[in-house]
Amino acid sequence: MPYQTKPALPPSMPMSEVPMHATSFHYYAVAIPVFLLLLAAACTIGSFFLRAHRYLLRQASSYALVTLAFATDVFGGTTPGFLVAAGAASLYLLAAIYAARAIAIRMGRTVPSYALWAIGMLMLGGIAWYTLHTPDPVARRAIVALSMAMVLSLVVPRVWRAPQRHTADRFAVTLFTLGTLLMWLRPVGLLTAMPAPLGPLTEITFLRVNLMVLLVVIAIYTAALIACALADSTAKLRAERDHDGLTNLVNRQAFEEGCTPTPYARGFRVLVMCDLDHFKGINDQYGHAAGDEVLRQFGHILQSLVREADVTARLGGDEFVLALKHTTVEQAQKLIARIQAQMARACWCPPEPQRQVTASFGMVRLRAQEHLQEALQRADQLMYLAKKTGRNCLQVEGATTINPDAALTTA
Repeated sequence: MPYQTKPALPPSMPMSEVPMHATSFHYYAVAIPVFLLLLAAACTIGSFFLRAHRYLLRQASSYALVTLAFATDVFGGTTPGFLVAAGAASLYLLAAIYAARAIAIRMGRTVPSYALWAIGMLMLGGIAWYTLHTPDPVARRAIVALSMAMVLSLVVPRVWRAPQRHTADRFAVTLFTLGTLLMWLRPVGLLTAMPAPLGPLTEITFLRVNLMVLLVVIAIYTAALIACALADSTAKLRAERDHDGLTNLVNRQAFEEGCTPTPYARGFRVLVMCDLDHFKGINDQYGHAAGDEVLRQFGHILQSLVREADVTARLGGDEFVLALKHTTVEQAQKLIARIQAQMARACWCPPEPQRQVTASFGMVRLRAQEHLQEALQRADQLMYLAKKTGRNCLQVEGATTINPDAALTTA
């Protein structure tokens, strides 16, 4: 029985590279396209439910294009004309481009367009030569595989240099690199393992193993991409849960989770409570939009002056708290002085630019076995004492009232 040269390709590799025996043709003709379409469906569903992950749609398009190229090969027969051969080759190359752009988008990188055009032109030139001048189906398949490997290789060094947000990112980049290396082996296997006359390449161990390993790598790689999207979505949901939407500071729930049961055991040494002075008057006089802007600007001041290791939270309304790590009371007093100085320079209310916003502060030194709620209660009492003694000042436990001018002098 004569052998038929029907295509058989994995998600990132030209299926048309591998001629198949008549008895195995139906298996490859059905199994591989179904496998690719399942992967495409998984990426599409993941993109739909996880939102804003364009790279999953790009990867789904890559699998769909490979399936379409496979169908073009099948219906083109064993001796396709130039248009059919060029069309199938172009679909395979587009599939590689979409796969490369998918991982590039994920890692925040780009694929150079000029290189893609150059590879595409060279590939079409080779297809034309081995279709019109010297017909050679094996050479055509090798050219397609080589072109796809070159496209995938364009992004490998770029994605390795990119910052990786999750473990899944590192895993996906590793698998993409492995798939690219497997792709480079296909043209070598086609050109060196091909018997003469034309024989069933699927029976050649090297190409068969290469194809199976590639399919496994692609399946795991797809799972890794979806895992990246899940990790992003989980991190986003956690950030939305833990942060105040107006000031972008940590909210009460996240603050309590980060400081309990005993803040001292977590490295915090000083706790500061603060409350904006006459905030209700701002809302009543200028409206809630102006009040929100005051809160947003005060949150920005705190973020700009407090260290990343410390925790700054909005407890609710116009009440804020600072938990400072490995800090003395004297150092904390200087920080509050800088905050008050920044507040004095800020323009708070556009309808009345000269109006200033101040805050009252209460500071305590944390104790070794003290629970968070006990420390908050002590700091809260000092903060209200600061309000009773004239506002716009700092009350430190066991010390006299410190006003902004005095604090700035010592700072």
